[in-house]
Amino acid sequence: DYRPFTIETGVLQHTNGSARLILETTDILVGIKAELGEPDADSPNTGKILVSVQCCPSASPEFEGRGGADLNVELATVIQRMLSAPSVIDLKQLCLLEGHQCWIIYVDALVLDSGGNLFDALSIATR
Repeated sequence: DYRPFTIETGVLQHTNGSARLILETTDILVGIKAELGEPDADSPNTGKILVSVQCCPSASPEFEGRGGADLNVELATVIQRMLSAPSVIDLKQLCLLEGHQCWIIYVDALVLDSGGNLFDALSIATR
């Protein structure tokens, strides 16, 4: 089932990249920041992707209270796994000096309004 969407990039000034996705009544804003840091000790030859998702309580009644917090974690985990897949981003390419320096990519997503299927909408907005 095809649903038309619009995506606008470069919408936030103080990021390395950003996008706003509108998919029917779902509205998502994503900001990307990159900074240098140290790789994890258990994977000294890779960079990192850290994803945060926040669903605004005003976007849907289901986002209020503990339900929203659980959904935020679930959405962030799925998107982080998707982006960390070797076919999407090779984390080894983010390593500059093994064991000492790598790129850390922060992906922050804000769900402004929800019309359903947030996993699909977030995967489009973060790519």
